[in-house]
Amino acid sequence: VHVFQQRCRAGHAQRLSLPAPPRHRYMIPDFTEIFQRADSLAHRSVRTPFTDPVRLMRRLGIGSSAFPVLLDSAGGDPRLCRYSLLAWDPRLRLTVAGGQASLSSPAGKITAPASDPFGLLRELLKAAAPRQSPAASELGLPLAGGAFGLVSYDANRYIERLPRQAVDDLGFPELSFIFPRRLLVHDHHQGATHIFVEDGGTADLDAIETALREQSPSRPPWLDGRQPDGSAAAGSNLSQRQFEDMVRQAREYIYAGDIFQANLSRRLELEYAGDSLELYEALRQVNPSPFAGYLEL
Repeated sequence: VHVFQQRCRAGHAQRLSLPAPPRHRYMIPDFTEIFQRADSLAHRSVRTPFTDPVRLMRRLGIGSSAFPVLLDSAGGDPRLCRYSLLAWDPRLRLTVAGGQASLSSPAGKITAPASDPFGLLRELLKAAAPRQSPAASELGLPLAGGAFGLVSYDANRYIERLPRQAVDDLGFPELSFIFPRRLLVHDHHQGATHIFVEDGGTADLDAIETALREQSPSRPPWLDGRQPDGSAAAGSNLSQRQFEDMVRQAREYIYAGDIFQANLSRRLELEYAGDSLELYEALRQVNPSPFAGYLEL
């Protein structure tokens, strides 16, 4: 697979190719002291809608300590909204930042160099898979487990040489993933929710099914007449003039034939001291998206 990207540096277009993956197997660090592989993966399919994942998370007691990852097909084109996924309660967590990988679990934490975090992730997926589990293809699903999280833009420096010009003032990791004990995969086309629990029994599946059946669409308080006071001041990492200068420079590069497009953006910030899950619920109501997401990593 070759990935090509146009980049403009000092007025010159540069074409970069993604290097082929290394031929050697990436050796993962020994994490047996903090991690035990699941023996089995329990599964149950129930006919139930996925109308209110936020209320579902509250009913299941999924807080920040469960490191939830919600990939939410909240609305939009039905062709883009086939599945919604909710993963939580990780058996293992992987975080990569500055070339260092951190592996953590309820039993402890270890760190190791990570020159190839994508290779590390591939090997961890193999090592963390339950010994016995139903095949996703037999269930008609794209997956029945795995790793859920995010890959930041700056992770591209692990696959191509790029200058570090941006200031890292947020401190986000380059990769952050959980390997969950519990996973819900909802098929919006079939109206079915698939429950997966590592080393789980009937009681675990029953508790999740009960919470699924008790869902009911709700409206956040913000949508019932309560309005924000608007006193919080918005900020940005660029001034209006700086951003307009960037746009003018990009247009000059296009006129000169050095580039054919540029993705320019500025970060807008607003202080918020409330419940982040409540904020997501309000955003989901006013702007349902086929690719919505809520992560606490």
